Amino acid sequence: MTEQPSASSEPQRTAMPLFYNRVFSLDPARDQGLRLASAPNAAFARQTSLIPLLANEFGAALADYPIVFTSGATVDAVAVVGIKTDENLFVDADGRWKAGCYVPAYVRRYPFIFIDLPDGDSSALGYDPDSTLIGPDQDVPLFDGDQPTDATRQALSFCATFRNEARTSAAFVKAIVEAGVLTEKAAQISLSNGAQARADGFQVVDEEKLGRLPDDQLLDWQRKGWLALIHGHLFSLHRWPELVARSLA
Repeated sequence: MTEQPSASSEPQRTAMPLFYNRVFSLDPARDQGLRLASAPNAAFARQTSLIPLLANEFGAALADYPIVFTSGATVDAVAVVGIKTDENLFVDADGRWKAGCYVPAYVRRYPFIFIDLPDGDSSALGYDPDSTLIGPDQDVPLFDGDQPTDATRQALSFCATFRNEARTSAAFVKAIVEAGVLTEKAAQISLSNGAQARADGFQVVDEEKLGRLPDDQLLDWQRKGWLALIHGHLFSLHRWPELVARSLA
């Protein structure tokens, strides 16, 4: 996953990751009055059909979503949550994620994010000041005086873990891209009114290309757990009919 916003006393306005409009570094001097919503709400994710996914989430996510890889210069693993580009079939009008379905870590992390400090050697906890989940009128304080509360420490820990897992995921995706085992794919979808829809712009692992890789490379991937990730990805593609059925409900 490619997301490296830099810290600043002013919000960042360029190269923002999905969902983030601006990013502030969390500052105890400036932000003592900030509070976090106590109840989760994913309304911010209601108008996207692809959610970035960490490799260590494949096992949990494959029961609910097709897992594919984006096309283009930058390739990421994503969970497909909608047929149309501006829909998420798992978030209702009140921002509730579908009960019983896995919520990706990328969604659970928002409105926080790890950001790089100007010195280039360290990072800090950042947040989106435009998020409705954070503000002076919410429930859970982020600071007690100039000290972070448990909520802030938990957010910091979550974001740090997320960044570490994102690096591991990037290594896996880089390996399968460089090995040339991805192929462009499209899903043809029949809608209830008889019309046809097409979901494209994504890639999947080609099993024939995978099978032609050298044995020593496959053994290395097996030892790293990457073959299990590939098998999970391929198994998840059986979720397409369920996703279509959900879109027609």
